[in-house]
Order: sequence, then structure tokens, then C-alpha cells
Amino acid sequence: MQPNKNVFIYLLILLVACACGDDGGGDYSVSNQGKIEISPAERNVEISIGQTQIGDIINSEIRVRNVADGLLTVSKLQLDYQAPAEGDSHGTAFQLVTETELPVELNVVNSTEGISEFILNVQYTRQDNFTGRTATLTIVSDSRDDRVLTVNFKEKQASAVMLMSPSVLDFETVPLGSVGERLVTIKNTGTDDLIVDAFTLRNHPDFSLVIDDQTYEVNEETSTKAQLVEPVVVPSGGAEQIKVTFSPQTPTAATGELILFSNDPGAPSGKAVILLGNHSVPCIQVKPGSLEFGGKIVGTKSQLPVEICNCSEAPLKLKGIALVAEETASDFSLILDVPGIDPITGINPSVPYVVDVNQCIQVSVQCVPDTISPIDGDNKSIADTGLLRILSNSFEQQVDVPMSCIGVNVTCPVAVAGVDEGEQVIPQTTLHLSGDQS
Repeated sequence: MQPNKNVFIYLLILLVACACGDDGGGDYSVSNQGKIEISPAERNVEISIGQTQIGDIINSEIRVRNVADGLLTVSKLQLDYQAPAEGDSHGTAFQLVTETELPVELNVVNSTEGISEFILNVQYTRQDNFTGRTATLTIVSDSRDDRVLTVNFKEKQASAVMLMSPSVLDFETVPLGSVGERLVTIKNTGTDDLIVDAFTLRNHPDFSLVIDDQTYEVNEETSTKAQLVEPVVVPSGGAEQIKVTFSPQTPTAATGELILFSNDPGAPSGKAVILLGNHSVPCIQVKPGSLEFGGKIVGTKSQLPVEICNCSEAPLKLKGIALVAEETASDFSLILDVPGIDPITGINPSVPYVVDVNQCIQVSVQCVPDTISPIDGDNKSIADTGLLRILSNSFEQQVDVPMSCIGVNVTCPVAVAGVDEGEQVIPQTTLHLSGDQS
């Protein structure tokens, strides 16, 4: 006997109808229901107390969203927490913070109407003592699954925890012959003593690490991992400072790295500080490097220019342009014909004159000999000398331009050579030269 085909169809329709039954409100309970999802998805959250100081807060944000096509109604949010017998010392250890009013209806994903998610925050405040506190967050909704969703929070014991600041140590501009100093602060936010016993100092050789009276320089050993002569011990909740120095030998930008190793179980590879020096140091170029007036008739004026240029990508600040009085003869005078610079008083060091990137200014030095220069034992004139000094914020903060000027009673001779045979001759002609016209 062949089965009746219509009976099979009827049974199939009946099964589907039962699987997607009416929920009593005229809607089907499965196909039209939303689905709850939280992000992050962890249901058991451990909060290490070493992440923050006593009395400070650690926030655990949870995003609640609807990831299905049906509407989702969240009807209840509850955080259950029981303080220990001795109580909490800095307010309630676990608190639920949200701006969402319940019940809240979450629309379908990517809907242009209403909202499809909201954010809640479980705040943990570190207390004076550690007891392994716990809290449970409960989210009740009409989701097709996870209608009662729970997230467990637990206080996690910390040993030593090292925090270093700053993460970048910038020495800015350190001129030639100077030593820059910066401090690194090491904090211990854990519950045990922090012991810093090793370090790495690498890359640029002009950086050094100074701890107490011990100085560590960049070398083959410190560029890998070296032990400290005496460990730095930081008690729980305490802080210590160590010094890093930068003594540049060239104006080239310097980059280094300092890594400190400790008993912090969360930092087995150590924690690093980037070292920077002279990354924006201005460059000064003075042309010419010296002024030689030669022989000049007594009482006459001679003038030579000096060009001062900014050869870097940072503003060049001139703090002074002047003749060094104790090293300069009275024959010399400085002419400051530059807009913005007082021609009499010059530059005020507290208000530097700025030369922009790739720009130059020009000043002049004048020589007026007042006497004929004396002659030395080699029958050479003894020149009057002087020194033009330029002060700035460049790597070479002081640039000196030496000057010389000779007083004479006649102008210096000019050599003129004459040829008796004329200006044009045939090859192999013997020439007779004369200096009578000099």
C-alpha cells in the first residue's frame, strides 16, 4: 500500500507550525526574537589589583547588543557584591554604572530606528587590603538564548607591578660641551617589593644611566642585558627615580633605548623607555669663517659682510651678535643693519632674534686703521685683530669669527708683468719679461 502523499505534506506543515508556535501575542517566539551578545565575551573577568593605586578605579566596560533580526528587550541589570567582614576602605569595591533606563528595547542590527546596543560599566575600586572579592553581573532579557546572562568578576592578587614614566625621555636640545639630565620614575603598584636588578642600554653611545654613584654607559655588555651593581628596591605603593644623561659629541640626532628588568611577573621582557636627544636642534652657518681686511690706508673705511644662516628644520634663535671688546682692536666696528635688531644695543638675550628655516641675515664689520701697523722681526706687518662672537640656541652655541686688519700709508702694490715682444708672438720665440709697470 503506497503512503498517501497528502498525509506527508499535512504532517510536515503541522511540525513546522509546532516548532514556530504563537507566543500568545500573535508573534512567533523564535523567528521574531532578538539575540543578546556582550563584548568582550568573557564571562569570568579577573581584575589584577596591581593595575592601579589604592583608592583608584579600574573600569570594565561591557557592550550589550542585539545580533538577531528580532527585537530584544533587556529588562534587568543587577550587580551582586558582598563586602568582606572588615568592609571596604575606599567606597564599594564593585559598582555597576550605566546611563540606560530599563527596560530597554534593542532594535535589529544596523537598524536606522532606535538603538541596537548600549554600554554598561562595572567599576572596581582598589581597597587597602586584598581579600579576593567577587561580584556577579546579571543581565535579564527575552533573548532566544542566554535569557539570564551572568558575568563573574574576581579580585586578583598582584605581586610586584612596575610602572615607568615617562615612556619617552626627550632631552630636546643639548649643546656641545653640555650634559643633559632627565629622570625616569619607577612606581610599584603591586603588593610586594619591586626589585629592579638588570637593564639594557643600547643604540646611541652618548646616553648614560646613573644610579646613585654608579654610571653605566653604552657598550657591548649593556647593549644586551647587564646586572646592576646594587638593585633598585621599590616598596609596595612607592616610587624611585633614576637618572639618564645625554652628552652629545656631534650635532647629529640621537636615539637610544633603556629597558629595566625586575621581578614583575607581568613584564618578563622588561619595560622600556625611548631616549631622544637633539632631534630638533637648530643649525647655524656663518660665512665667512674669518675676516681678513688686508692692508688698508690709515683713516680709510673698509667693510666686509658676514652672513648668518639657519641650516636646519628648526627656528634658529640668535641671542647675541657683538665684538668681543677685550679681544678686539679699536679699528673695528660692527654694523647691524638688520630689521628687528637695534643697531646700537644689538640683541637682547632674553628676547632672541629668530632666523626662520633656510633663511639668512647679513651684518657687516668695518675696519678703519688709526695708525700704521708695526713690523716684526721678519719684516712683516703686525695686524690689528678682533673677534666677532655670535650666540644662539644651536648645537654650537658660540661661534667666533676672527678678524685682522693692517694699517698702511700706501695701498698694497699690484704686480704687473710686461712682455717686450708684445702680446702676440710666433711659437719658439724667446720672451723678455719686465716688472717696470708694477
